[in-house]
Amino acid sequence: MERALCLSLLLLFMAAVATVTGGGEHNLTAGGLSWSPAMEEPDLPRAADDFDSDGGFSSLDGMLQWAISHSDPEKLKESAETQQHLSPMELQKRQLEIKEIMEKIKMPSDAELMKVAIGDLNNLSTSLEDRYRALEELLELVESIDNANGRCIFHNAYSRIQMGDPAIDFTRV
Repeated sequence: MERALCLSLLLLFMAAVATVTGGGEHNLTAGGLSWSPAMEEPDLPRAADDFDSDGGFSSLDGMLQWAISHSDPEKLKESAETQQHLSPMELQKRQLEIKEIMEKIKMPSDAELMKVAIGDLNNLSTSLEDRYRALEELLELVESIDNANGRCIFHNAYSRIQMGDPAIDFTRV
């Protein structure tokens, strides 16, 4: 967990440095930052001279190695020295900014999404369509859980919803 957090903060720091410095000599796009389309990998154009420029990393180590090899050590050193000379107040301000950014990009966990879906299922004022959608979301979330007994319960509830039974008590599930 700590390693992932450190790597995330390192990548965030490197992205901030790249944004501030412009990143002109290593940027492979015409306009700087570019939108990544939701296309299949074979449909995406590849740079002829840099095969790994599309960001398809197999691991965090691969991403870190790519970031190191595509960065300017002098600019990183200057930025690190600047950061080391910050006052305690400035450091606290930066830490607060990073915490705010982390909160903004935080995705809800599967458990939180399951609680929302179960809440929708237990709400009798929710329409049958919304309850059906919530149950489908819940089924999708528990797909990765290897618990045959739980799947049986959810499958039975799913069948009852499909038959139109609006009074299912999901607190016992």
